[in-house]
Amino acid sequence: MEFQQQQQQQQQQQQQRQCGRRIPNVVAHLHFEGLTHSNGEGRLTQREYFAFRLFPRNSEFSTILCGGKLFQQFIVDAWAATEQNRLNYIRMNQSDLRADLYQGLAYALQDDGERNMNLENLGRRIILPSSHIGSARNMFELFQDSMAITRFFQHPDIFGTMTANPNWHRIREPCQVDRIVCAEFPDEQEDPELFDMVLKYMVHGPCTRDRCLDETGQCTKHFPKSFQDQTAMDQDGYPLYRQRNDGRSFEKHGFFFNNSHVVPYNPGLIRKLHLHLPGMHRVIFNTRDDPLTISNRGQVQRTRLTEFFRMCATNENARRLTYQEFPQHYVWKQQESTWKIRERSFAISRLYFARPAEGECFYLRLLLTTIAGPRSFEDLRTVNGVVHGTFKDACNALGLLQDDGDYYGKDFVLICVMTCVIVFANTMDYLSQVKKKYTILAFFLLMRYYPIPTLNWSHHRGNRFIDEQLQWNREDLELYVQEHEPQFNEDQRYCYDVILSSIEDQSGVVFFVNGPADTGKTFLYNIVTANVRSKGKIVICVASSGIAALLLHGGRTAHSTFKIPFEVDEYSMCTINKNSGYADVFREASLIIWDEVPMQHRHCAEAVDRSLRDIRDSNSPFGGVTVVFGGDFRLILPVIPRGSRPQIVGACLRRSTIWQHVRILNLSINMRLQNASPANREFAQWLLQVGDGSNFDDASSNMIQLHNWINIVSSIRCLIDNIYNNIDDMSLHEDQYFRDRTILSARNTDVDLINKEILQSFPGNLETFRSVDSNIVEAGADNHVAYPSDYLNSLDLSSIPLSKLDLKIGCPIILLQNLAPKQGLCNGARMVLTRFSHGVLEARLLFGPHAGEHVFIPRISLTPSTALPFHFSRRQFPVRLAFAMTINKSQGQSVKYVGLDIRVPVFSHGQLYVALSRATSPHHISALLPQNSTLSNTVNVVYPEVLLQ
Repeated sequence: MEFQQQQQQQQQQQQQRQCGRRIPNVVAHLHFEGLTHSNGEGRLTQREYFAFRLFPRNSEFSTILCGGKLFQQFIVDAWAATEQNRLNYIRMNQSDLRADLYQGLAYALQDDGERNMNLENLGRRIILPSSHIGSARNMFELFQDSMAITRFFQHPDIFGTMTANPNWHRIREPCQVDRIVCAEFPDEQEDPELFDMVLKYMVHGPCTRDRCLDETGQCTKHFPKSFQDQTAMDQDGYPLYRQRNDGRSFEKHGFFFNNSHVVPYNPGLIRKLHLHLPGMHRVIFNTRDDPLTISNRGQVQRTRLTEFFRMCATNENARRLTYQEFPQHYVWKQQESTWKIRERSFAISRLYFARPAEGECFYLRLLLTTIAGPRSFEDLRTVNGVVHGTFKDACNALGLLQDDGDYYGKDFVLICVMTCVIVFANTMDYLSQVKKKYTILAFFLLMRYYPIPTLNWSHHRGNRFIDEQLQWNREDLELYVQEHEPQFNEDQRYCYDVILSSIEDQSGVVFFVNGPADTGKTFLYNIVTANVRSKGKIVICVASSGIAALLLHGGRTAHSTFKIPFEVDEYSMCTINKNSGYADVFREASLIIWDEVPMQHRHCAEAVDRSLRDIRDSNSPFGGVTVVFGGDFRLILPVIPRGSRPQIVGACLRRSTIWQHVRILNLSINMRLQNASPANREFAQWLLQVGDGSNFDDASSNMIQLHNWINIVSSIRCLIDNIYNNIDDMSLHEDQYFRDRTILSARNTDVDLINKEILQSFPGNLETFRSVDSNIVEAGADNHVAYPSDYLNSLDLSSIPLSKLDLKIGCPIILLQNLAPKQGLCNGARMVLTRFSHGVLEARLLFGPHAGEHVFIPRISLTPSTALPFHFSRRQFPVRLAFAMTINKSQGQSVKYVGLDIRVPVFSHGQLYVALSRATSPHHISALLPQNSTLSNTVNVVYPEVLLQ
């Protein structure tokens, strides 16, 4: 009977597929007489049916459970069938499964009425819910569950092991082992501090049954150990550390211990560099001593910190060091209680950790890791000649703490930066500061006592998102088209006509405009955009980077326009609710232009495709709207951290299912070479060969010969002098000077070193801005385990600014964050620093339609997305020096003088092509090759499988 029912259901499913109808929900259930669900219904899910069959019963024999390996195969097959059944249900009911906030549903029902509301127009589509085992949402929920368990039961223990080869020469001799590992009490007189630590922390015992004794009364850790005159290895290869019987024993908790009870330790690792507040150092005394003597002893007792102050007051070299750096150059003599110059060996020191909850001790530690050469506690509290009352106030004055004073009392910039502050700064008190400065908030305080209007203003005001897209002056756009359309070449004219034809016919073709640099892609986009907008239609212009978006009329970044999630996968959807006013813009759009799409992960385009199909109720690509992709696959591909070649290629748009719907339009005429010299034409042709990978030295090599016009230099100093000649002459530092120059390198570390060296030669007073770094702790989590601030300061990640930012007036800087793209403040924008204060930088833009305009940059909080095992926030100006920049950051910018630091060759597709094509002339390119390189050749990485032939 069961087999017949299954056959009937399979036949029904096959008939429904042939008729093109969706399988109803009942397909996920099986009907059996006598079997009922726990809720009383006469149907079971597939999982429940298999669970029923697998349940052992005393009243019957189970053939399945006694099947041996066949039973295991049955389990695997049953689960595979169950999981496939669930996936089929989700796939066949995709259009019916949606999600929205209750607030959004309530507003929609209130406006349109419960009976007239079409629920297909609400919320967002669910691709793969968290109920599916193994999905991204399911894994995220499991992670949150584990975090909740950890908060309740505290952090789990981690047992780490380290392996070593016994044949290594570094550990063959016993004396070499003894230098690293010790298992004896140190001399109490020579090193009392280490002795106290060993006695307190590294002694095993006393042994009790509750701790380590087994049933026979023996210690499970095998203490006390047998005495050993020298270090040796037992028959199993385990070390027997030196534990000599020297007759010494010491009391602890009423028991006496000798060397046989000492747990092996490393003397350097258990030492700590101590700090203490004024009057908070430890004084050891006897109860029979005279109180006055004890008091005097405490006043004159010398500690490591007070002696550090004394050394800074008397020694010029010591004043260049912070307290944390000091032990690298000086050694503490315990018997003399003084610091001496370190004559041999090397030491890495760390300050004893202090949590923020410890108050002044935490702020003292922060100052000791920051200020070099303090001569006293008062000197530590002195900032710019002002002696502050507490260490916390001194930290605030140095900008080492998050404080709203950055944005208070600066009238000339407060209006400009307040939006950025609210979005990025995460400061808790910005609203109260603004209330003190602006009467508009006083008006707000008056209006708060009036009742909330019941009228739905959105119906009367219209859709502000659509109004923003239609604000263009149609007459001006028509004049723009009439003026520039005749300048088209043959390729551009063809592309122009077919794109407009697709829009007029509403055929929804997806184009890809393919062409190298200077073929007029942006020129084509802007004229097409002006033509369509002049007819009262909506055009959405986006680019993968902020720099490229500035060149498009009304352009924005793709992530901000489409609300693409920061982390995307094959199931991602854009965070646009179907019933929102913002979604109406995409319903009414006639054209979407997306520039530089090859550098975007294909999952981004796929997420937009899924969302537009849903919003526009169309199963055509991108919901039936005409889409124009643009770019050059010779350029840098999507960045996959530590990704292999197959992973990088697999992330390209060409590997997407969308590509089968794309129609390619080619631009091949270089607009810049219309009247160029033969030399420039030859160089442009050579550049295309670099991008195509067609000029390698031989077929099996990735080396190419650099063009003979490229100037090969011998050192980094020569490279700097070639590009930034006369850098020390302040009169030459006009905007055009920096607009025409840059040095490019593949690695961030090399870029930072070059910037640091050039800044030393740059005239002006150096100003240092330090970040405020803090680890982010989830609400309710254990916040007692924190990372020291000096460790967070040491983290150098490419997506965030340096913790210690050195700047000079007039130096070029580059922005690392999209602050206000419409005003030119986008990621990658280069500018010249004109003024700075404690909380705001003023700069002048160098490139784009806003070149020459003054902008203000506040300190904001940035949280990098990295593979670190924790999250932290860095509050700093989102800029870096821009004398040199990475090749990836330079994409989209053209300069006259280009320096290439390729001592470390390029490592990714398109990097060399991008670096060389930044120069407007081949005669102004200088290159620094690896040391001792005799040939003028370098590595060129090209993936031919992604190129368009």
